[in-house]
Amino acid sequence: MLDRIMLWFRPSRVLGLLLFTELIAFVLFAGWELVWFQFTFFSHPPPALDTQKWILLITLASALTGWIITAMVTVRNSIKQHTINALLQSRLSATYMAHADVVNRNFIAPDGSLRPLLQSELEAQSDATQDKLNSLRYILNYIEFISIGIRYGDLHESLLKSSLRGIVLNAFQFSEAYIKHSQKTNLKSYENLVWLKNRWMK
Repeated sequence: MLDRIMLWFRPSRVLGLLLFTELIAFVLFAGWELVWFQFTFFSHPPPALDTQKWILLITLASALTGWIITAMVTVRNSIKQHTINALLQSRLSATYMAHADVVNRNFIAPDGSLRPLLQSELEAQSDATQDKLNSLRYILNYIEFISIGIRYGDLHESLLKSSLRGIVLNAFQFSEAYIKHSQKTNLKSYENLVWLKNRWMK
């Protein structure tokens, strides 16, 4: 329940809701002052605002609108910059690239076809197999981190989707056996990765 609330109240969504509420409130108030109060059934309708008060009201509404829009732009730019930094750090990380190379050599054929992880490989105890699984785990954990950032609005989904969609879908396909194996002991294991895979397959 708490996760759903946090997902809904993303900063950009809250600011958008605040802007919408402010504009609706201003329109309703202006409509009441300019039109509705003239047709009120009260014998003594409320006094209308004078020009000076209207100028003050419009100035305040404009200032609030400008602040909200500026905040929305700032949040959007911050998320984009954070996303670009996350992508660059992974590409410049020797550790990440080493694990990615192991995963590519073992699970992607030269012709581009995928080699899904076998159940027998999960049960193997050889050093080579364990090294392969360690690299796979590292890449899946990275994708899980990216998935969490997208799900909670901390990372820019469109930027990541344009560069990582194929990687995410392929990684899930050849590591599905490993993910299901992990979920036997922890149902929440890689749940955000699975969520992102389902979202990007649509």
